[in-house]
Amino acid sequence: MTIQELSVIVYAGTLPFHLIIREVEKLNDIPNPLDITHCGIVVNISGAELHKLIDTGKFVNLKKKHYDDLKKDIRYKDDAVRAFVIEAVLPIIRIVPLDQQYINEYHGEMYFRLPKNAKHIRGEDWYDVIGKDYEHHKLDMIAIAKKDASPKEIADLAKTASLFCSELVSIILNRCGITHLVAANVIPEELSSGAGKYDLLAASHYSERKLAKDKK
Repeated sequence: MTIQELSVIVYAGTLPFHLIIREVEKLNDIPNPLDITHCGIVVNISGAELHKLIDTGKFVNLKKKHYDDLKKDIRYKDDAVRAFVIEAVLPIIRIVPLDQQYINEYHGEMYFRLPKNAKHIRGEDWYDVIGKDYEHHKLDMIAIAKKDASPKEIADLAKTASLFCSELVSIILNRCGITHLVAANVIPEELSSGAGKYDLLAASHYSERKLAKDKK
């Protein structure tokens, strides 16, 4: 499976923490008919190239203790170019193949938004996010999800070394020319067409298409 680079993946997760986030999101005014809880972004690359990037230290924020785990996540070692998704999953920002196994094993539903104008993502647009700490201050994420964080809290969050999912997606999109997103103040449902007038990608991406699981 190859999905165009810069496609945004939006997830409707069903694990306990996703359900908490979903309840918190009801406190803001943004429509969320698909129950979106988190998000990621697509790059097209081969497993062999990813292993090379790890081994040569190109992921400057990836600690050596996470090398082996990330290689296991990547799974592929060949030269075939595939879609991989950059996502925030404790404890770090990682990159995983967006293949049928990943889709089938996900707890919930997944959708993708294709960019209207194809654009290649340069290495400098995303190498430095891999291995960064995932935001572990849950109260900060809840404040953002409620949309009641103060300007100071948002500014402070932007300065931290850790990232949450919509922040990392917004950072990469900014670097690729979609510059109207304020990274530390974007929440996942704002990257979904279900957000209506609050849809921050309305001018840049097509509406969602569901990623189908294999029928059992």
